[in-house]
Amino acid sequence: MNRRVLVALSTVFVVLVAACSTGGSPERASSESTGAAIPTIVVLDASESMQKDDAPGPRWTAAIRAVDELVGGLPSGTDFSMVLFGADMSAKTTPRARGCTDVRTAIPMSAADQAAVSRALADVTPQGFTPIGTALDKAAEQLPSSGPASVVLVSDGAPTCDPDPCQVAEQIRAQHPETAVSAIGFRTDAAALQCVAREGGGVFLTAENAAQLSARLAALQNTKVATERLTPTSRGGVELGKTLDEIRSAEPSFPTTGTAAGDRLVVVWRDCTYVFDKDRRLVEIAPGDRAGSAGVTIDGVGKGTPGRRAVELYGKPVSDADSTAVFVADKEAGTGYRIGYEGGSKVADGTVTGVVLCHCLPADEPAKPDPVLGRDKFDWAAYNFGTVRPTGFSIASTAASSVGEIVWESWGEAEAVGSGTSQQNGAGEPKSKVWMLASDLGWCDGKWAYRGLQRAMDRGALRTNEEVLDICNADRSTPNPAARVTLSPSSVLTFGGAGGVYVGDPVSKIPNTYVRREEAGMGMYPPGTVFFYFRPGTGADTADAEIWVNPEGRIHQISWFVTDRGIRIGSRESDVDRAYSRDRRSTCTIGDGSSTPVFSDPSGRTIVVVIQNGVVTRLRATQAVSNGAHCPFE
Repeated sequence: MNRRVLVALSTVFVVLVAACSTGGSPERASSESTGAAIPTIVVLDASESMQKDDAPGPRWTAAIRAVDELVGGLPSGTDFSMVLFGADMSAKTTPRARGCTDVRTAIPMSAADQAAVSRALADVTPQGFTPIGTALDKAAEQLPSSGPASVVLVSDGAPTCDPDPCQVAEQIRAQHPETAVSAIGFRTDAAALQCVAREGGGVFLTAENAAQLSARLAALQNTKVATERLTPTSRGGVELGKTLDEIRSAEPSFPTTGTAAGDRLVVVWRDCTYVFDKDRRLVEIAPGDRAGSAGVTIDGVGKGTPGRRAVELYGKPVSDADSTAVFVADKEAGTGYRIGYEGGSKVADGTVTGVVLCHCLPADEPAKPDPVLGRDKFDWAAYNFGTVRPTGFSIASTAASSVGEIVWESWGEAEAVGSGTSQQNGAGEPKSKVWMLASDLGWCDGKWAYRGLQRAMDRGALRTNEEVLDICNADRSTPNPAARVTLSPSSVLTFGGAGGVYVGDPVSKIPNTYVRREEAGMGMYPPGTVFFYFRPGTGADTADAEIWVNPEGRIHQISWFVTDRGIRIGSRESDVDRAYSRDRRSTCTIGDGSSTPVFSDPSGRTIVVVIQNGVVTRLRATQAVSNGAHCPFE
């Protein structure tokens, strides 16, 4: 189940959004306790629906654990209270009018005590109605007359009794302006719960599992910290999907200008990096002096967190490669947590190095058109593959390997059967009939294709012939249509790529905006190496806008003439130092034995800036480079 997560902020929005980095050092361990020493009241749902077994495990068991962990994390001496509703009268046997009075203070305001929580909840069986408004009224009776306080409502559904909890939250806020009333929807995004947080000056979050419930209850006890963290859709009231104008309307000091990165706008404001798309809608929030280094999710996942904790909270990542994993933050909103890590081949085995909130979830699987037969040039001599229902093809440059006059009996199903003619016995000899079976229907280099081919002289021998030719010989992963490609001669070099095309991508990702394509001849490059040039002419100048594709059909390197930070061929070394002062820096060695800088983002994507005699001579996106190693293009 995926629910929309919303943040409702109080009138102190401007104060809360003032600093993008987490309190203290932006690199501090995210596991540090966030509990605040302010009076805290948990209003806990013990209605019948809390018996459901989908947390995983019973919802009520998850709720008990969450409250216990909250209290255990509070500073010593913090005043704490707990109000229960629905715990004492069965909704099945009690008239509604009476059941709507089923509210009690399970723990009066007193110094937080985990043992007291255990005793209070030990014999409770969820069974009643959902009188949220009355429970909030009961909680308000224990609030201090002045000073800050926190009320956190935990419920798995909408109210079933009067009064309206939204109105009660509004009254609490009016009478206690320093109190924040927040709410967690446990496997629900009920509008009434959202309203409680909005009118109560607090924060609303959903929790989909027991781990999230514990983490988010602890986070909402301290709303200041909560608003500094990355919720599944926002941070400090700045929400993904909002336009630059909408953000500036709420926060006039937000910059109007930034650095162009292709068709994107990168704005650095108060130690945060904000990325806007071509329509100037926010698509990425990366806290920290180094983008993402100070990012902490609402659940406390940040630099230093074991990667397995992210898996526990968010489930299996939707992608995990090259020291970067992407987890679903809010599927409905299309948002994800992009988490960099080190120390393991998979995120579960590593340690978090940074977190970015982004519109970066893979889109639903793209539509599947009529399939093509294999991939164009799956082998250097192959001809007429990569087309729909070809009437002829050649696998190699011989008559015996060519088939013509093909008639397909079927096409588009799991297998396609056809027949044609071939000069099996050599040129000038009578043609022979050949049967073909196209199979292994799936994605090949971004196209829906038959990836296997069998040939036989007799139709009955097709499925008994064990030899199946791989006519794809390329990337078989599902393409992501949401990954926008804008590569053109006017693009700029970003970490790891340009115009939405990155090192490691399949050659099919390169759009038809290049001016020239050349296959490398015999010599220093392996057979099958291909170069794409994005500047006219020949010679050294064209190498400033070049993509190098290896024989496996993957982008090996991108050489370009200008970066998104304004660094270009001919820039001074001091300009480079200023432009990339916030980014991770290492070095690699070039041919003359000197070292040149390598810059990388939290995900590990790199830019190598070749500097000779204090001047930039080359700009290249490459695969990851070990510090001090030989530069991969040398």
